[in-house]
Amino acid sequence: MKKLIFCALLFVAQMGFAQKLHLCFTSTDSAFTEDPLQLSFNVIDKDWANGFVQYKGQQDAFLLSFAVEKVLEKNDSLPPKVEYSFNELKNGKTTGKYFIAITGSKVDYFYYYDKQRKTKINFAQDFSAGEKCGCNW
Repeated sequence: MKKLIFCALLFVAQMGFAQKLHLCFTSTDSAFTEDPLQLSFNVIDKDWANGFVQYKGQQDAFLLSFAVEKVLEKNDSLPPKVEYSFNELKNGKTTGKYFIAITGSKVDYFYYYDKQRKTKINFAQDFSAGEKCGCNW
């Protein structure tokens, strides 16, 4: 019952703030074939200034702060393809960046760049994880 109420409240909140976002992703890189990374990507305010990422199996989430919005493709007959980047904050320091490109309501790509290791991890949207009320892994 609590989950149903939470889902209803989340739906109403999403209708009021169309710019909020909650998506589930699974890593696609070969390094994680046997044990893929899974995460919940969340933008929590209407102007996309703040958010968080929570990985499967972790209690705590990593805070995100909005960094850059960049129009990648613009066509008069289609919605623009826009890339957003978010700084990952750990202990008050930027440790990496998340990048997401969206055309209309479709996610074109999503990846994480680790500043310390200088590595990139690609992710694919996980539609089977139940995105409307949290990622269910």
